[in-house]
Amino acid sequence: MTPFADSTLVIFTRAPVLGTVKTRLARSIGDAAALALHKSCLARAVALAAGEPRWAGCLAVAPDTAVAGPDGESPTWAGGLPVFPQGEGDLGARMMRVLTRATPTAPVVLMGSDIPAATPEHISRAFASLRDAKLVFGPSEDGGFWLVGASAPPSPDLFSDIRWSSVHALSDVTERLARDAWRAVDTLWDVDEPDDLSRYLAMAELSTVIDDFRAPPMASVGTEWKLVADSVMGGRSTGSMTRETLGGRPVLRLRGTVSLENNGGFVQAALDLAPDGTTVDAAGFQGIEIDVAGNGEFYGLHLRTADVTRPWQSYRQGFVATDLLRTVRLPFDGFETHRIDLPLDLTRLRRIGLVAIGRAFEADLSIAGIRFYR
Repeated sequence: MTPFADSTLVIFTRAPVLGTVKTRLARSIGDAAALALHKSCLARAVALAAGEPRWAGCLAVAPDTAVAGPDGESPTWAGGLPVFPQGEGDLGARMMRVLTRATPTAPVVLMGSDIPAATPEHISRAFASLRDAKLVFGPSEDGGFWLVGASAPPSPDLFSDIRWSSVHALSDVTERLARDAWRAVDTLWDVDEPDDLSRYLAMAELSTVIDDFRAPPMASVGTEWKLVADSVMGGRSTGSMTRETLGGRPVLRLRGTVSLENNGGFVQAALDLAPDGTTVDAAGFQGIEIDVAGNGEFYGLHLRTADVTRPWQSYRQGFVATDLLRTVRLPFDGFETHRIDLPLDLTRLRRIGLVAIGRAFEADLSIAGIRFYR
């Protein structure tokens, strides 16, 4: 295969299709929850590959037919990254096919899509290791490896006779290598077992980032933004959501016409905060901050918790979106109850909504980032 042109991070993954991903976990949590988990992890990995100027990013996917969506374009879950097929063979043969594209001036680092603790610093250390070694491995806690990188095509038998999915996987590979030929970087964990899932969900709850919009269509929390208008209740408001760029940053742009006809009056971009439909605990944070721009109108951030059972109930705080991108902080103690008697329970947040509501006007709101702050 043709060598890569630059240092390249390759995400090794499966297409997010029900019943085909996280099959070991699916036996205990079900296919739907396994798919949601896979999408969440994949969104994190895509953001890791797409968001750094220090390396190029792409995806190696299975099955091979998943390299393009129904319209022939790159699938939406790829976040705009190039996609190529893994090809035939066992795991070793498919990884080798990628690593043979490495050169000293364009090394390759390959990682799985289910390594939620991986950061840009981990990847940077892997590339740095390849300056004086031909191979680098990221050991995983279960005895395998979550990352492998090369600065030149490895020996064709590197992955021959490996006891995959066992505590011996990494040692089976490295015992055949000269010690000065490879380096080890950070030991991390992947999400394969129920205990791993619990660990991941606990980590996700502590994350400050809700979405940085770098890996559409998935938000950083592993769910997708949804457009909701009052038409679901018979209103006449209309709206749209598009992915655009503002000031060099990716944004979600919400536009629409808010109409009071037929007892309507809102358009919103809504996001569930947990991929499995549960809640998150935000009690350790002071509030939510938004990087936002707009047309000078007044908008709202609405929160829903496990206590909210009616569509008209929420906890609300407003802000003005000016024509310049700026950061707006909305402290939790500034949210007001709306048609619900219970106080805001920060330990059970379920959904957020950015809303144009309450009067007839043209909405135009761009969001470049949203996160909890301490």
